Amino acid sequence: MNRDWWQDFHEPELSRLIELGLKDNPGLRAAAQRVLAARYDAASLNARGEPEISARAGFQRQGNSQEKAFRMPTPVNNWSGAFDFSWDLDLWGAALRVQQGAEALAQASAADEAGARLALAAEIGRVYFEQRSAGVELAEVEINLGQQAEILALAQSRFDAGLSDEAPLLDAKRRLASYQSELAALRLRQAQAQHALMQLCATTELPLLKLANSSGEIPVFPVGQPASLLRRRPDILAAEARLRSALAQQGVDEAELYPQFSLTGSLGREATNLGDLKKSTANAWSIGPSVRWQLFNRSSLHRRVDAAGARAKAAEADWEDTWRRALREVEDALSAVEQQRARRLAAESDAVAAQERVRRQTARQDRGLSEPSPALRLAQEHGASLRQLEAIRRDQAQSAIALAKALGGGWKKAE
Repeated sequence: MNRDWWQDFHEPELSRLIELGLKDNPGLRAAAQRVLAARYDAASLNARGEPEISARAGFQRQGNSQEKAFRMPTPVNNWSGAFDFSWDLDLWGAALRVQQGAEALAQASAADEAGARLALAAEIGRVYFEQRSAGVELAEVEINLGQQAEILALAQSRFDAGLSDEAPLLDAKRRLASYQSELAALRLRQAQAQHALMQLCATTELPLLKLANSSGEIPVFPVGQPASLLRRRPDILAAEARLRSALAQQGVDEAELYPQFSLTGSLGREATNLGDLKKSTANAWSIGPSVRWQLFNRSSLHRRVDAAGARAKAAEADWEDTWRRALREVEDALSAVEQQRARRLAAESDAVAAQERVRRQTARQDRGLSEPSPALRLAQEHGASLRQLEAIRRDQAQSAIALAKALGGGWKKAE
């Protein structure tokens, strides 16, 4: 499987932009820090359910009331040092489920980060082809604008010579204004795409992109059975991890219904004088089991278990919905890729036919059998077909990117 799907487009500028965005985008940096935080949280719970040992040392000076029946010397010093230990016996698996839930949340956070990376790369790719298409179309419109200026000059000369009425002149002016408007719209589209790329790549300046060969083939990927690839999708991985976390929390709440056993103890020394701590008679220790069982709030505990069960069922429904949405997105993307390929083949045939019409009309003009205007108009039609072809190439590339995203960032490469 190829995770770096953009390499198959053979567009060096696209690869450079995506790598820049994946490195510097602040949203991804924030997602990476959330993954680290979740992993640290999970690591901090790894020792839960194991014995805990702590050390303590202290000094206390205490004054006692002399009005009590049993008077003690006052004030009294108390020096102490001890090791305390406690062990909550995880008989019902609560500690294990807490750890499993935290690990599942860490996995969900990692999947969310992967999803953010996938979405960012796909958006950079989409905008890249948007800008590239705008640049190619802009160049064609500039050519058509020059041709229309020639047509306008010819119409003006014919009108001034009295060889035609004002209608062809007005039509030529209208077409010129239309090309000028289209040129402005394309420049705006190109600028907006440039600004979007700067935002996505987290930079205030991008070098001028070199246009790749716009006639290059857009990769069509043989994906086989889409369902076999969906488990790579970050949103499905995240949904599965959150379902495991919800089930683990349900187990934690259910464990509270049963008695909780623990063993505690202490081993140390106590003395009224600091120097006496080294005497064997200063030894002090304690050890004993304890049990805790919540008997009088059973209704509240059962409601907590019911709530945890409801959350687990909701997480399961979310997981199922994510799968169904993923299947639909893959099927839609596959259909779009196939239809865009068919559209491109038709547009390429139209562009070839338009070019042939221009060649024949130019030959007639060169032999003196025609005026320049028909050849110029056919050249404009050819330019329009080229712009349409470029727009379809853009749509085809964006459909391929949508398929890569739907498959979780990769596909099965042909043997």
